[in-house]
Amino acid sequence: GMSAGSVLELGCFRGEQALRMAGFTGSYVGIDISPAAVEYCNRLGLPRQFRFVVDDANQLSTIPDASIDYAFGHGVLHHLDL
Repeated sequence: GMSAGSVLELGCFRGEQALRMAGFTGSYVGIDISPAAVEYCNRLGLPRQFRFVVDDANQLSTIPDASIDYAFGHGVLHHLDL
C-alpha cells in the first residue's frame, strides 16, 4: 500500500483518482479550476483527509510551500505554462 504522506492532484475533475485512493491514510488535496468539479468531488463522501479546493495549477495559491510530498495530474500539463 501507499505510505501516508501528503498528495496533491492537479485537476481532480470528477474525483476518479481520489476514489481509487479511498483507503489512503495520508492527506489528499485535489484542486481544479472548475468550482463545479470541486463541488462534485466534495459530494463523493470520501474521508475527511480528502480535501477538494478551487485553485489554478499555475498559481497553487491554496497550497503552502513544502506541504506536499507527491503531486500528480492526468491530462492537465498541456494547460500549464511550463
